Amino acid sequence: MSDEWPAGAERLSVQAFRTLVKDKGWMIKAVAARWQISDTWMSKLINDTRRGAQWDDACRGLPDLRCGVAAISAQELRTLKKEKGGWMTRTLAARWNMTEQTVGHIFRNSGRPLVWDDAFRGVPHISEDAPPLPAEAFRALTEKKSWPPGLLAARWGMSPEQLAETVSRPDRGSFWDDACRGLPGFI
Repeated sequence: MSDEWPAGAERLSVQAFRTLVKDKGWMIKAVAARWQISDTWMSKLINDTRRGAQWDDACRGLPDLRCGVAAISAQELRTLKKEKGGWMTRTLAARWNMTEQTVGHIFRNSGRPLVWDDAFRGVPHISEDAPPLPAEAFRALTEKKSWPPGLLAARWGMSPEQLAETVSRPDRGSFWDDACRGLPGFI
């Protein structure tokens, strides 16, 4: 028996493990929740250079939460804002109940979580009224787009419990409704 790993199955370094998780649109905390281990255990697992090969295989096998949709580039974001009637940082901040600085920082951050891209895609045309989604409508829309709650939570960098709590809150804010509306269909 050979001690060499088959091509494409080399052991993942700590950095390669983290990069692969991020490149698939996951947050480490969400992977821990999916694998039903604590955040502490997940950290130890990633940093253990002698971890079992099954963990590297599990990392490689994580579904890609980006669904073939790359993060919105700065140019695409400017085009999208224009197509939607000319949203400005100020008007988005007011819509999402955030500061202009926060929204501006998010616009400029190319490594932002995908929930922001979903919200940018889902913001209505500036002249349209987009009423708040009741919790049942929010869940129905995510089901229509074929997103299981656990994977949606992972895409948005939260635990399934946090997602359920957010969806159930009647005062959750328009940001979450925009993210739900802008969510691509799960492939």
